[in-house]
Amino acid sequence: MGKKKSILGKLLQSKVIFAILIIITVISCFRLSREISRRMKISNEIQELRTQTAQLQSQRDSLSQLIQRLGTNAYVEEELRKKLNRAKEGETLIIIPDQAAADDGLQTSQYAYPIPYRWWKYFFADNS
Repeated sequence: MGKKKSILGKLLQSKVIFAILIIITVISCFRLSREISRRMKISNEIQELRTQTAQLQSQRDSLSQLIQRLGTNAYVEEELRKKLNRAKEGETLIIIPDQAAADDGLQTSQYAYPIPYRWWKYFFADNS
């Protein structure tokens, strides 16, 4: 038994074994640091994806609300009033010219007529 301890003691005190243990320790530390770095990158990427997911869900919700609003009769009526100068039955439509057009010296009465009528008048009316 004393001989086994002395062989084990000699092995542990050997410079070759000590060098091998140091190399193994360095390699293990290097791999551990790479693994920690990889996990941190993955964690950061997960956080970014969660943030992006929250933004996309918010955008989806706002777009679905817009789609619901666009499908209503109130929205269609509002757009007709704005873009086509439409009015409900019994209402009187009043067109107020832009200040810039009035400043340019343009006649405000010409805006009361539709564009095709103004072109017809421009080409075929008597300008005498």
